[in-house]
Amino acid sequence: MKRLLLLGALLIAALPAYGQMAYAPAGGRAALFTSTGANTWVVPPNVSLVLVDACAAGGGNGLGQASAGTAGGGGGGSGYCSQGFPLAVVPGATLTITVGAGVANAGGGNTTITGAASPFPTLVGGSVGAIGAAGTGGTGGSGGTSGGAGGTAGAAGGGPTFRSQFVIFGAGGGGGGNTAGGAGNGQTLGTFGTGTAGTGNGAGGGGASSIFGLGGTGGTATNPGITPASGYGAGAGGNGTNNSTTVAGANGFVQLRY
Repeated sequence: MKRLLLLGALLIAALPAYGQMAYAPAGGRAALFTSTGANTWVVPPNVSLVLVDACAAGGGNGLGQASAGTAGGGGGGSGYCSQGFPLAVVPGATLTITVGAGVANAGGGNTTITGAASPFPTLVGGSVGAIGAAGTGGTGGSGGTSGGAGGTAGAAGGGPTFRSQFVIFGAGGGGGGNTAGGAGNGQTLGTFGTGTAGTGNGAGGGGASSIFGLGGTGGTATNPGITPASGYGAGAGGNGTNNSTTVAGANGFVQLRY
């Protein structure tokens, strides 16, 4: 009896704690997809489960009001992401992996996976920041259809509205600056922290970060917003006042670990 209790305790101790599956590779192999649009992958022999790290694309920038010293555009929202999502597959089956693209001054594309033995949720792209107008900074783009709300003029975007063990919704981009103020930051719960706001009158809002990418910096004065500097799924920074340069959010990606 004591041996059985000891064995049970050892088995329980060996199990990963809640959330650790998202970080543990399954078999030490991985397939990475960064080309936007449709990709295909044939499931290798003896593989029945893959862990999916992925993001939809981030939202593009909001444009500045078309006159100097007025209002900046909002930052783009970040896309939905997954980390370690367990997906059942059949050896020899072909998966279609569609990677969302970042689009200048538009919402980010969705990322999807079809052909698996179990469903994979559609990862929704971040929304585009709004244009600054009538002396009021543009609202930041939301983190997808149900993600964090974009910040109003000069305010930070909302954090993700939902996070499970495997999926996190996007965060909202920061609101553009008014005539008299700077802009707010995009924010997320991820390790990349917040997107950085532009400074000064009529600055652009910061793009929201994702758990896999850092949001673009908002444009200062009459400068354009900045494309996300690294990673995937983050929003572009909003433009400073009187700047109509279009900037895309970061593309999405998919990594299959098996």
